[in-house]
Amino acid sequence: MQDQPRAGGADRAMTTDDEDTREERRVLREVLTYYPGSFTIDELIRELTVCSTKFGEQDAVRRAVRELRATGLVHELDGFVLPTRSAVVFYSLAEGGEI
Repeated sequence: MQDQPRAGGADRAMTTDDEDTREERRVLREVLTYYPGSFTIDELIRELTVCSTKFGEQDAVRRAVRELRATGLVHELDGFVLPTRSAVVFYSLAEGGEI
């Protein structure tokens, strides 16, 4: 099976869910790191894909934003992607920084 560890302690193959989770982490980290500034969705895509024109890379960022919105970690307001207050407070507590 694809998602089962291989013999000999080798890393297991990444599933689609693993890839999506990794992209969500990357998007949230970027949005929180840039806060209180904000990105438009297009700026965020350019930043995270290094201006790639590949549909798959751009779509991964869009899907991550959509999932983060659904879980209440980011807002998308007038085309801008912003972290929710809960995400900012958690990030501040986890990083030991200031709000």
